Amino acid sequence: MATVYWYFTSWHDDGTVERLHDALRGQIREADGRSAEPSAGLIDSQSVRTADTVPAATRGFDAGKKVKGRKRFIVTDTLGLLLAVHVVAASDQDRDGGRRPLLWTRLDHPGVKKIWADQGFAGRLVDWTTNVLGRELEIVRKDPDQRGFQVQPKRWAVERTFSWLTAHRRLARDCATIPARSETMLRWAMIGIKVRRLTRVRPASPNGSAPIDPNFGLIAKRAATSFRFNFVSDEQRRHRFEAFVADLRNSPVVAPRVLDERRVELHVVAPHVVGQVGVPQPMSVCEQVQSPDNRAQFAQNVRRG
Repeated sequence: MATVYWYFTSWHDDGTVERLHDALRGQIREADGRSAEPSAGLIDSQSVRTADTVPAATRGFDAGKKVKGRKRFIVTDTLGLLLAVHVVAASDQDRDGGRRPLLWTRLDHPGVKKIWADQGFAGRLVDWTTNVLGRELEIVRKDPDQRGFQVQPKRWAVERTFSWLTAHRRLARDCATIPARSETMLRWAMIGIKVRRLTRVRPASPNGSAPIDPNFGLIAKRAATSFRFNFVSDEQRRHRFEAFVADLRNSPVVAPRVLDERRVELHVVAPHVVGQVGVPQPMSVCEQVQSPDNRAQFAQNVRRG
């Protein structure tokens, strides 16, 4: 355990964690067809309880949320990927604690011209962002007639990021004695999320077939869902197989070629841009669907990839 924490502190001090985190964010944005650097962002805060070992000087009481602990400020892009994080005592107001993450966003991501926030950031922080940082901070206000829960435009992405983070048991409560260590824990959680997101669309190599093209990930996952059916009769199998092929024929990025009643060969039409017609590239991804074991193995390989 001491060795793990040594690497944790060492990579925190020399900036390795931040560099790794930022590199993964750029890859995800490019894979989503966007520029590596964002042009807009979202800011929000979250109050969490702390452990008894957290020094009293770095924790406080959030009167609005009735939480004694620390407050996490994060700035994300419109995909919900982390741009900046700052951890302070929960007693800090949003309009005060939001200055530092906005400043870091301005320095590290100069392309971000506009940031959306909730009503807690209204007031002098809006003027400070405009006059000092030269950026626009727009407040997303609730409808006066709103009753109950309603998804807020633009801001829902940053709320989703908090749900991603709090799904990690280590982040359900802040146990770090130093706030900077808490920020690193948040980055490590986002690194795990980003790695899973990148590998989720990367294909596997099913047993008995040639390696699949890296651009085939999304289609492979769609195929995997069809292979998980439990066929109880040859007639049902035929109908399901025909429906699977018909679904592929409607895809703008793959062209199926039926070999027989149990096999289909897939050709990627647009390997880089979905919907853009290009030169067909034959791919050896013939998969026997006659055996439930093969279907389960194929689905497991795709999920693992």
